[in-house]
Amino acid sequence: METEQEISLKDDTLMRTAELSRELRVSQSTVRKYSIALEKHGYRFKKEPNNNNGRLYTALDREIFKDVIKLTENRQIGIDVAITSTLSRHNVEIESSRYEAPRAPSILEDERAEKFLERMQYLIKEETNYMQEELKDYFREEMRDVIEDAVEKRLEKERQQHNEEMRLLREEFSKVTEAIERREKKSIFRRFFGG
Repeated sequence: METEQEISLKDDTLMRTAELSRELRVSQSTVRKYSIALEKHGYRFKKEPNNNNGRLYTALDREIFKDVIKLTENRQIGIDVAITSTLSRHNVEIESSRYEAPRAPSILEDERAEKFLERMQYLIKEETNYMQEELKDYFREEMRDVIEDAVEKRLEKERQQHNEEMRLLREEFSKVTEAIERREKKSIFRRFFGG
């Protein structure tokens, strides 16, 4: 029997760490690691007061996790950059730390942002090139199939025409052969009976 708490979790589409890790096909420790990293960036999760203040994850949290995991998959982008990019893309407002005073971006941060943008442009260009090659291959295969079908249909039509012509030739040959045989019979009949 489900507890009232489990029912409310299902109704609100909230998930615990184990459920989210199953859905994302990553380990629970990965979910916890990314949760901590997101919280360091000011992102806040819902808490479950009756369960040792454990994190509860929403559908938006799940989408953010998917994006961060995808960006960090091949270790081409660090987790902090992936989180910043993902939170920005999802228009998530984050809470600033109570202990940090707001500050102007440093030159180092501007350089990092510029390098990040360059890296993203490079990755987009690479992905675009890859997709173009995939599309070329796809259309080559499609065109090959279309051409093969057209050639096969044309060959079948030619085969049918050839068979029809051969049938007509056989009929003509039969008629000519029959006419020749009749002539020869008449010729033989005339020789014997003089006609």
